[in-house]
Amino acid sequence: MRVYLWTPSNNGNDFKPEDRDRGINRLKNMGYEVTIDDCVNQDYLGLGINHRSKLIEFFDRFSKDNNSIIIPYYGGLTSNRILDDIVHFADQLTNQLVCGKSDLTSVLNVLYEVTGQVCLYGIDLSKISNPHLTERELVIIKKSLNMEEFMFNCPKEYNDGYWYVGERETFEHGKWGYFNEGGEVSKISGISVGGNLDSLCTLLGTNYSPDFKDKLVVLETVSNVSPRTFLMNLKHLIMGSNIMDAQAIIVGKFAPSSLLNDKNILYQLFIDELNIQDIPIVYNVDFSHTEPSYPFYIGGKLHIDLENQVIKVSTNS
Repeated sequence: MRVYLWTPSNNGNDFKPEDRDRGINRLKNMGYEVTIDDCVNQDYLGLGINHRSKLIEFFDRFSKDNNSIIIPYYGGLTSNRILDDIVHFADQLTNQLVCGKSDLTSVLNVLYEVTGQVCLYGIDLSKISNPHLTERELVIIKKSLNMEEFMFNCPKEYNDGYWYVGERETFEHGKWGYFNEGGEVSKISGISVGGNLDSLCTLLGTNYSPDFKDKLVVLETVSNVSPRTFLMNLKHLIMGSNIMDAQAIIVGKFAPSSLLNDKNILYQLFIDELNIQDIPIVYNVDFSHTEPSYPFYIGGKLHIDLENQVIKVSTNS
């Protein structure tokens, strides 16, 4: 099976060669052949991005390779430039898997919304390159790329996720918890969508606005997001989408220093300020920019066991 590496958001110039090569070697050790877009380091107009036409040429090449995977170097900004083009090629996708994280949220959710194509959120080359990954985490990455079922438990410790800028201090994680004005919740199962809150907001008011009805909607953002920015984007999503018809909202973990780690503040924002009364809100979950973090399938299934603090991820809907 072949993995295609590209840079649909920020270009590859910020990736240290030793980190990039670590990730590529890990993919090869997992048994994948690797093809890298020749234009990953293009700096179009000095904006730190690739020209749209080059991205589409590479995606077209990937889409014609049956049983292949495409993975971005990392996120950034501007992947929504290619949404119309991606949809144009979507009918060519059969057994391929489109992966991404952060800014790629828009691409993954649009592919699922338009075609039913199951995509993988939480995996990019930066994630695979993390030198601190455990063997168990590498096994989960391989399982997710093979579209297999996997499970993970609530971590005991975590950090802010910025491994590429130096050693990170670890902190006690805390249990996954929930708010639900309608009663107790011990287990939640359903089809998962969502990802990065900021990227989801770029879809509002477009032909690709996501349908959250009866879904488990994952909402996460950069780990050190300003609480005011988080509140602003969350209100934007509520006003511009049907997220109030979701089965549940799954909130990703925040950085250890964030005010949003205070469950009382989170409760005030969701329940009192935004008046989300009838939807279970699960928080502290490791679909996030913090580490450890775990992937999930857009259009796949999540089974969240809050009593036993374990999550099962699968493609079976």
